[in-house]
Amino acid sequence: MTEIRDRLSVYLQGRGWLPPAEPGSAGGLWRFPGSDWMLPVPNELVVGGSDWKQIVERIALAENITVVDVEKSMSLMTGLLGMTERQAAAWPEFVARLNRAVEWVAVPEDIRYWSVKWDEEIRPGRGRGLNATFLDGEVFAQIILDVYGYGSESVAELAWVHASADEECRCNVCKEEA
Repeated sequence: MTEIRDRLSVYLQGRGWLPPAEPGSAGGLWRFPGSDWMLPVPNELVVGGSDWKQIVERIALAENITVVDVEKSMSLMTGLLGMTERQAAAWPEFVARLNRAVEWVAVPEDIRYWSVKWDEEIRPGRGRGLNATFLDGEVFAQIILDVYGYGSESVAELAWVHASADEECRCNVCKEEA
């Protein structure tokens, strides 16, 4: 399998498509739930190739969205690259739990906004655990996932102690300068 096919699999699973029951040596048929839509996905894919273009167009038709929307959504979801399939499938629920914990701020699902530290690969080819952190000035969030998608999420509200741009800052430094 190619990396781009892995990315496509992450996207399709994230959007609710059902994976092939019995993939063949050349690829497999994905099913869009609640419809007759089938999507043939070859094992070997090249972004921009004729197969790729047809796949993106067919996804857009099945999901009743534009090709641009498919590509944009796929770009966000494939930011999850480097993850195992189980980590990528678990990621949205961990982010959703963080967002339920702090309703007044939106923790982004797009992993490009996160700092990710990868664990050493213990068993070559099986993936690596990850420790992802997000900081936006109001909250600090952390998601830790093992290769199987099990993990934990944490969120903290930040309390600023000193901010030199804040005229009402009451820390010791600002009191001395006043």
